[in-house]
Amino acid sequence: RQNDGGGASCLRRVIINLRKMNLLKKSSSPTQFNLSSRRRRTTVGVCAMAKKSGSRPMEEILRRLPVSIFEIVIFAEKMILEEAVESWPIVDCLIAFHSHGFPLDKAIAYEALRRPFVLNDLRRQYILRDRRKVYETLAKAGVPTPRHAALSRDWEARGLAPKQSLEEYDDQVIVNGITILKPFVEKPVDADDHNIYIYYPMSAGGGSKRLFRKVDNKSSKYYADEHKVRRDGSYIYEEFVDTQGTDVKVYSVGPYYGHAEARKSPTLDGIVLRGDDGKELRYPVILSWIEKDIAFKIYHALKQTVCGFDILRTPDGKHIVCDVNGWSFVKKSRKYYDDCASLLAELMEHRRPPVPVVPLVTAKSTQQRLAGAMQSSSSIPSRGVFNDTSLPRSASTDSLGRKSQPKEKSEIPIKNDSEIYTTTDPLSPTEYGPRKKPERELRCVIAVIRHGDRTPKRKLKVKVRHPRLVAVHTKHAAEIAARKKNDKAFSASLKIALAMPGAGPMALCGGGTNTQGASIATATPPKQHKKKKSK
Repeated sequence: RQNDGGGASCLRRVIINLRKMNLLKKSSSPTQFNLSSRRRRTTVGVCAMAKKSGSRPMEEILRRLPVSIFEIVIFAEKMILEEAVESWPIVDCLIAFHSHGFPLDKAIAYEALRRPFVLNDLRRQYILRDRRKVYETLAKAGVPTPRHAALSRDWEARGLAPKQSLEEYDDQVIVNGITILKPFVEKPVDADDHNIYIYYPMSAGGGSKRLFRKVDNKSSKYYADEHKVRRDGSYIYEEFVDTQGTDVKVYSVGPYYGHAEARKSPTLDGIVLRGDDGKELRYPVILSWIEKDIAFKIYHALKQTVCGFDILRTPDGKHIVCDVNGWSFVKKSRKYYDDCASLLAELMEHRRPPVPVVPLVTAKSTQQRLAGAMQSSSSIPSRGVFNDTSLPRSASTDSLGRKSQPKEKSEIPIKNDSEIYTTTDPLSPTEYGPRKKPERELRCVIAVIRHGDRTPKRKLKVKVRHPRLVAVHTKHAAEIAARKKNDKAFSASLKIALAMPGAGPMALCGGGTNTQGASIATATPPKQHKKKKSK
């Protein structure tokens, strides 16, 4: 172009078009691109049965995720059960967990096909479905479990275990050579089977108690005539752990966060305590450092970001894990919903799609600006916008299909002065404000307070057997205690006692016998207040 201003006017038209495409900030210089407005949101898929994905706790957590960063995709139950994984939506992060009827094998196939970031490890959820494998995994991780023995009839039938043996007596059973005394707990090895029995010794009346899923206000029932263990299926026999009627349920998010609640144990009387809202009554519990270490070990052993498990606290200070449930919900806790959503958002934020690389043109001359702007405008559709249809969705490649490497700085200059490649950090202060360091939060204050603004009591207790003194209170007690709070009353009591025949000063102060043979025993008066002189 000639130097008649045409180049500048053409450049202005290019800038106007770029602004219409929301690729330029109006408030910034013409060469500064607004990358944050073109960045694709992170898609989070929820792959679970409709009863779980549509539950209120799940909705409470999902609605707290920032809509400007995350896009929630709920997988329909019919699609999960009937359609092939190739037709499932493509997401960046996946929330998937097993429940009754969930096809875990299809979820694993989807993970292998699309490679999303998975919060709860899918393959290790097979461990959670077998109580034997759960106890074995916990033992390897150093987590205490009840003393138990497994009767694996299913493994014996498939040739995976030697011949199983069970000997039953009145107060004990011997499972494969391991003796378990009553009371003991009989659990099915299938974690989805909640028909758990407790057998009691004859010295405690015998019988058994059957635990089941809560029905109305009942969670267990006692059968006085049922003494024999079940003979069909595979079971775990473990020693009954006395918790004095309380169970602790822990809900962990990652390795360093845990929310704990205490409830009435179903083994107590089987009656479920409910509040005004119809929910089971639970009380917040502060975890000890041992229990926090247990949560840490369970996370690393099973790789379940959101996980629930049960802890049994014994009177002698032991902490025993009797069950691990995988993904579990807290029924009503706004604090937990806030914390869980915040931790999950921070965890999934690092898996956001990489920022596209857009060339910015420096202002050297009108012709250079024009050439650079035209080149930028022609290359923007393929470089500034993430193409969902032509490129694989992977957190390890950028919009150009290149391997993305972590950058320490938000702006990296290239040797060529005509182009500068910039990236926008999603956590930079310019886009989201200054980032605060994590602070410790005060959850509660426990104080034991006793009044301290009163003068200590000054008492004198005297035990007497003199007939005249005893006769005064003969209707109440044969032995009385006279208490006086001031010196005048104390002196008056002494005068009355001294006036009695045979009750001299020595008898009152040191004990002795009077003329009638009755003894008088006295207690030494307590020390007076240090600000007053004792008499």
